[in-house]
Amino acid sequence: MSDHWKSIARLLIISALIAPLHAHLQNAAKPAIIHGPLLNEGGIDLAISGHYHRLFKFDPEPGKNAFPIIGGPQDAFIRADVTAISIDLKVIDIKGNTLETLTVPSKKK
Repeated sequence: MSDHWKSIARLLIISALIAPLHAHLQNAAKPAIIHGPLLNEGGIDLAISGHYHRLFKFDPEPGKNAFPIIGGPQDAFIRADVTAISIDLKVIDIKGNTLETLTVPSKKK
């Protein structure tokens, strides 16, 4: 990403089919982050994925990921409410229940 976009973007978000995790979530409580240094240096603020078909959320962890990673199960969706000051995420199942929430503040006010 160019320095120009980094200077004007309020948030840098990646959305990927497969989350930047090194192990299958079913087999690892704390999977290693793939391309962690590259994504951290890129200033990523949030990663969203759904490939694993289960709910997961990993908070930033020093030395691994400088950004949260969230994904939803196959019977849910991730709703994003974006404002000038944050992005508020809710993982909502097909019955309307909120399974998980995450707020990522904007870098710029």
